[in-house]
Amino acid sequence: MHRRGFLAGAVAVGAAVPAISHAGAASASGRMVAIRGRLRRVADHYFVLETGAEDADARSRSLAVGPGESIRIYPRDAERMADGVVTVRGRLYSGRQLDVPTDSVAHLMMADASLA
Repeated sequence: MHRRGFLAGAVAVGAAVPAISHAGAASASGRMVAIRGRLRRVADHYFVLETGAEDADARSRSLAVGPGESIRIYPRDAERMADGVVTVRGRLYSGRQLDVPTDSVAHLMMADASLA
């Protein structure tokens, strides 16, 4: 494949799907779960579900000091997500994940999420 064609294809794919980088030894269990908490939009392409009493910094840029009681939520359909206290169902992954577009870190991430 021609190098320029490959790079153009990579940019197009990156724009459609959020890029996530796993730093360190991330456990990608990917098990289906339903979790109740307070949901809020943090970026155009993801939300944060806070399950603890304290608010954590959802845009933490340090791998050592990431959100403790929050889960980054990548929704299946962002239009159907609602802020507030909800139950979210999706595939849960643990470990240190870096969201490349926002350069922020999460220790828990739920993919393909929807309201339960």
